[in-house]
Amino acid sequence: MFPQDFLQTAERLLSTGTPTESDRRYSVSRAYYAVYLVLKLEFEREIPLALLQQSGLGGKNRISHERLPTALKSSATAQLTMLGDAIESLRLARIDADYLMNKPFSHAFAIDQFENASELLAEIEAFGASRIAKQIKEDIRKNFSI
Repeated sequence: MFPQDFLQTAERLLSTGTPTESDRRYSVSRAYYAVYLVLKLEFEREIPLALLQQSGLGGKNRISHERLPTALKSSATAQLTMLGDAIESLRLARIDADYLMNKPFSHAFAIDQFENASELLAEIEAFGASRIAKQIKEDIRKNFSI
């Protein structure tokens, strides 16, 4: 299975005749995970475990959901800063979808988040997930004087 498969699931959930609120919520969650997992897998491949742990970004087989966008937003590379902002926004929408059951969840909002995730994946592919991970590795080394 590939992270992008989650985006296809999100699209399928939204393209049914009349998606239920749970379909809309689950689609936002799946859209977020498509983006998160692409970067998580690349960060785990590229950034040594000791560096992930020392920076607080992650550990063995895990990358912090909160710290991943923060690491991008803290980058000296402007494009990664913008990417971090967009991922943070999508992450917060996923939290709303998964945990805030009293907050109404419209079809339009779910579509917007699906489109945001699609654009983020295109930006990550254009920039290069490996290149992103390498830049974050260098940023961590500079910030922690390693």
